[in-house]
Amino acid sequence: STPLGKIIIKGPDTVNFLNRIYSNNWDNLPVGRGKYGFMLYDDGRLLDDGVTMRLSEDQYLMSNSAGMADVALNHLERLLHINWPDLKVYLTPVTDQWAVVCVCGPRSREVLKQSGIDINIDAGSFRFLETRLCNIAGLKARISRITYTGELSFEIAVPTRYGLSLWNTLIASGEEFGITPVGSDTSMLLRTEKGFVAAGLEGDGYVDLYDVGMDWLVSDQKKDFIGKRSMQRNRSTPGSRPEVIGLLPSDPKFVPPKGAPIIEYDKNSDL
Repeated sequence: STPLGKIIIKGPDTVNFLNRIYSNNWDNLPVGRGKYGFMLYDDGRLLDDGVTMRLSEDQYLMSNSAGMADVALNHLERLLHINWPDLKVYLTPVTDQWAVVCVCGPRSREVLKQSGIDINIDAGSFRFLETRLCNIAGLKARISRITYTGELSFEIAVPTRYGLSLWNTLIASGEEFGITPVGSDTSMLLRTEKGFVAAGLEGDGYVDLYDVGMDWLVSDQKKDFIGKRSMQRNRSTPGSRPEVIGLLPSDPKFVPPKGAPIIEYDKNSDL
């Protein structure tokens, strides 16, 4: 399997739908570009985040966290069938149809060029959050410039049956550049170091976008979206709210185990 859940969203009311399910504004996204968004539960808790790309006039490709693909799809279908049956929007899950390989790092462009990509991917020609069709490794593919770790990064999608072929070509092409395959744990560590929020980890069932420092994703121009009223209630309710922060150990060689509690330490104590 490869990362990311994938849902095609199509229909004349798609922009209206995206504005209702995401906290930010989706009115003016051009074809060929994507946007980062956060979906919330009705009570304002974090559901899932990801980039949604506009593929054509009325067709979008939404990416979800791999483990949340079914949850996100069920959430969207429930809203369409029960809350907004008047919207002309159609959802098609395509997670299994596409294999996605992410090439990340300062030399990622060199690896892609060595793999035979046939479009210009230089910074001035292929901007952040753009998506295009291309040929690479002898395969027709979609390439998107999206980053999960904060570094220069490209996501390449090919039909699932060609995923291994793409992978082998990229590994062979990147050998001279010191390419290294990494898994989910490494990706999560890199995004943590960057300070990115993961809905399934920092979203502990209580915090909202303000609590995790993502309030910049909340549009002041939108009258409503799923979870907005609950977040407004949180802001107006007296009392303190939790805040997600990053901590670094005083000893840079110390790696705390997962789930380790943080307690106040008294150096004069016998403990």
